[in-house]
Amino acid sequence: MKKLLSLTLLSFSLTLFQSCSPDDSDAAPEKVIATPTGINIESAAKAISENISLSGAKAFLLKPVDNDPNTNLTTLFYADEKGIIRPIVENFEVKQIEITNNGIYVLTNYSGIAFFVKYDLSWVEIKDVGDYAGVMEGNIVFTDGSVLNTVSLKVDKKAISLISISDGIMLVKSKDKYKVVNTSTGVGHEVNYNSDLVKKDLISINDNKNAFLITSEIGLLIDMKTGILTQLAYEDLYKPQAVVRNAAGNGIIAISSLYQSNPDKPQEDGLYLSYLTFDYNSGFLKLIASHEKFQGGSLEVPTPLPNQYEEALMTFLKSINTYTVAGSLVYYSGTAYDGLPLSGVYHMSTQENTVVNRESYSSISPFF
Repeated sequence: MKKLLSLTLLSFSLTLFQSCSPDDSDAAPEKVIATPTGINIESAAKAISENISLSGAKAFLLKPVDNDPNTNLTTLFYADEKGIIRPIVENFEVKQIEITNNGIYVLTNYSGIAFFVKYDLSWVEIKDVGDYAGVMEGNIVFTDGSVLNTVSLKVDKKAISLISISDGIMLVKSKDKYKVVNTSTGVGHEVNYNSDLVKKDLISINDNKNAFLITSEIGLLIDMKTGILTQLAYEDLYKPQAVVRNAAGNGIIAISSLYQSNPDKPQEDGLYLSYLTFDYNSGFLKLIASHEKFQGGSLEVPTPLPNQYEEALMTFLKSINTYTVAGSLVYYSGTAYDGLPLSGVYHMSTQENTVVNRESYSSISPFF
C-alpha cells in the first residue's frame, strides 16, 4: 500500500509545478497595519472553497508576486489530481497554509486575520488568536491556548495551556491533565505521572518518534508510537537542570546538579553530564546511558545535525525556499547551484530526485 501511494504521489509530482513564471521575490514584513481597502476575506475564502475537491491527489502552492516592502502579495495556486495548476486567489496576502483532515487553515498578513475552509465548503473567519501551533485530535491549537473546532467552526478561547513545543511535538495542559501531542498528526498521549511538572521543558528526539519531558524531579521518556512513559532511574538521570538534543538527534545530553545512584544517601556537590541515547529494539525503546562529572570551564554541547531532509536536498540545491514531507516524498522549491529556481520531488527511500519545474514557490502544501 505504501509503495502504491508513493508511486501515485511521484507520478502526481511530475506535473505538480507546471504553468507558473519564475519569481525570486525577497520575503516581506510579516504583517501590515490593517486590511487594505478593497480586500475581501469572504471572497478569498469562497474562492478556495469552490476549488476544493476530495478526489485524487492535489496541493496548494504559494508564490510571491511583487517586491513591495510594505506588502507580501502572493498568488495561491491549486493543483488538481492531474497536476494541472491554476491560480485561485491572486494579489492577496496569504502568509501560511495548513492542511488538516477536516479542512484548510489560511493565515493572511492583513492584521493577522485567518480563516478556515471545510471540505463541505463552509468556512469561518478567525480573529484575535495566537499563532498556529499545530493540530490536536483534529482541531487547531494556537499558541495562546485557543482551539478551533474544525467541525463546528467555533473557537474556544483559552481552552488549553500550551506549555512547550519542540520540533513537531507539543505539551499541553487541559483540565489538570498533561498531554504530549504530535503537531502534524494530532495524535497525543496523556502523561500519567504523579508530579506537579513545575519544570516542563520538552525535547523532540528520533524525528518526532519520541519525546523527552523534564519535570521538576526527573526526566520522562515518552514513546510517541505507543504512549508508554518511562521514568528514568536515578542512576540514569536525576533532577536535570538543562537538557539538549545530541548531535545525532537520537538522544540527549543532560546537565544535573544532583546526580546520585540513591537519593537517600548524601549527594556529592558539582555538575554532572548524562549522555542518554535511545533506540528501538524489537519494538521497544532501549536506553544507553553514561555519565561524567563536569570539571568546570565553558560547557560545549553539540548542536543537532541538519534535518535529514534538508541535508539530502542540499546535495543538489544551493538554497532552500521551502519543502514539505509527505510520506517518503519531499516536495521542495529552492535555488540550484546555477542560480536558477528549481522545484521538484525527492524520494528519500530511493534517493531519486525528480526536477519538475524551473519555478520558485514560497510554500508547497500537498494533501491527499
